[in-house]
Amino acid sequence: MNIRKIADAAGVSTATVSRVLNAQQGTRTAVSEKTRRRVLDTCTRLRYEPNTHAKRIFARKSWVLGVIMPAFGPHQVEAQRFDVNEGNTIAGIMHSCRQMSYNTLLLIADNAFISRREYLRVLRSRMVDGLLIWGACLDEDYIEDLKEETSDFLLVYTHGGHQDVNFVQSDHKAEGKLMCEHLLELGHRRIGFICGPETSTVALERAEGFSSALRAGGVYDSRLIVKGGFAEEDGWRKAQLLIERNSSITAIGCVNDESAMGAFRAMRSRGLRVGKDISIIGADAEYDHQIIRLTTVDPHMFKVGQLSARRLVEHLDAEKRDPDTTPERITITIPPLLVPGETTAPPIA
Repeated sequence: MNIRKIADAAGVSTATVSRVLNAQQGTRTAVSEKTRRRVLDTCTRLRYEPNTHAKRIFARKSWVLGVIMPAFGPHQVEAQRFDVNEGNTIAGIMHSCRQMSYNTLLLIADNAFISRREYLRVLRSRMVDGLLIWGACLDEDYIEDLKEETSDFLLVYTHGGHQDVNFVQSDHKAEGKLMCEHLLELGHRRIGFICGPETSTVALERAEGFSSALRAGGVYDSRLIVKGGFAEEDGWRKAQLLIERNSSITAIGCVNDESAMGAFRAMRSRGLRVGKDISIIGADAEYDHQIIRLTTVDPHMFKVGQLSARRLVEHLDAEKRDPDTTPERITITIPPLLVPGETTAPPIA
């Protein structure tokens, strides 16, 4: 099947078919909606599949976006679990990529990937047109290396302290602030917070937002802000520590939902009823399928993924249209949403 047969079946010229198919790849064209629909319906009816190799040569692009994820697994010094946030983001990226006829290439930023500068090789070899980098941290120097080479990449979920590059992120300070304000509005005044890793800008910004709301409410107590981590075990250990420091504490905020579930189990082990005797709130909207509906904040990861892919492709297209002009930097921050559950309630008088 070729475009001549499509043109004959649709009653249009081969040039019109070509314009319509190119428009599906993001190229603007002056074809009426009625004609465009007729051509696409004909392609569907005749099961036409475009020649991907020819399309790449003609367009001088790969139609692939690389997605760099943090390393996880037993061979990494600080192994990270492939979590729901990552999965939701990838789902959003792939949703937008399918709409734009792009494919995705998943790349894992382990030690070998970084030391061999594979992130530059995939760009230079045109294996990918651009890179989406998830969950950048403060200590990732390879992003600075990338920045010296190209602007064809975008940081996803957090800017990781690299604020002079393209990014689409959740508003992590607002997430922390929203968590605390919810507890304050319920009437809590003895409130603790379990922080995350100090290399994570997500964790640092959530702690900053939470602490700022505590101060605004006049209830900040530095003894009740404890260093922790993202794991359930961190939540378990640090929730026990908070109770030992102040047995009259009535609410605990946690840097993410996994640590919040650890705090939940720690309080249950002490005979406390979560959502009655003590309130717990997390972040990420990750645990709606668990034994209890956790009160949390939703960072809209699917939307972050969608926007990231779409804006990066728009950036790449703008560069191609006018190579002498640097496209405007992408800086998008998406506000969170409170998701009330069963683990927060007014304190018992």
